[in-house]
Amino acid sequence: KLTIAGVTAYAPDCDVINCVNYGNITAKSTAAKDVYCGGVIGATASSKIDLKIENCINYGTVLSDGAHANYTGGVMGCSAAANATVTNCANVADVTSKSTSSGSLPYAGGVLGYSNKEGVAVLDSYNSGNIATFDDNKTGHAPGGIVGVLNNAKDTTYMKNCTTTTATFKG
Repeated sequence: KLTIAGVTAYAPDCDVINCVNYGNITAKSTAAKDVYCGGVIGATASSKIDLKIENCINYGTVLSDGAHANYTGGVMGCSAAANATVTNCANVADVTSKSTSSGSLPYAGGVLGYSNKEGVAVLDSYNSGNIATFDDNKTGHAPGGIVGVLNNAKDTTYMKNCTTTTATFKG
């Protein structure tokens, strides 16, 4: 896999608090590898209870272009951590995810690109960047103003008090 971000590419078992990214982030891979790309954090994973991502903001454009699945977010690309809480985070730049492989989806969100874990909550967060997904093989798209995909049917997975002023969603 390819993991890239403005502050930390991979944050296993650690909180990320009060972090800011001003740089533009680009992840490009021609290999059949998943791409995790975020303005502040590429990906998280945790066995820890109550992982916290708080008060983080991204000002730089975020672009992932890969031959496999792409998990791309303005603040965080992918949360593979159960019981993670993203609170008071913001993205004010464009986020684009492109996949060139058959059967692999591009996921993109203003704050979080993708999560399939239970107990993930996105609270009091904001996006004003444009969100776009492109899929050369037309297998599907998942652009979202706050989250691209929040994929868990548990009652503990939710968004609350989030705002997006995005003018453009492409998919």
